[in-house]
Amino acid sequence: MKTRLGPLICNFLSFLHAINGCDTTSRLFRVAKGLPLKKIKTDADFKAAAEIFCTKGKTTADINALGEKALVSLYGGRAGDTLDMLRYKCFWEKVASSITIVQVRSLLPTSAAAK
Repeated sequence: MKTRLGPLICNFLSFLHAINGCDTTSRLFRVAKGLPLKKIKTDADFKAAAEIFCTKGKTTADINALGEKALVSLYGGRAGDTLDMLRYKCFWEKVASSITIVQVRSLLPTSAAAK
């Protein structure tokens, strides 16, 4: 399996499993199952969050901040964006283009929900 996946993926397998949805975590809304695998190879911010996440000695606050950065990356945000900023942007894009009521469940998660 290690030969097929490669050492990069194997090093971050626990992070990818946790962020991608597992037995105790639901899959993220609007994030395809394979996207985190692609992001770990192509997105430096996502990879950096995974590297720090997988090191020992991180506090809950560290993990929450890293998790939010990883989610921002998965949802197409840039460095410095927050989930709340992306959710607000998504809301206004839906309001501007929709002829019906915007369903809250179709928006990105808040930073509080991500924790």
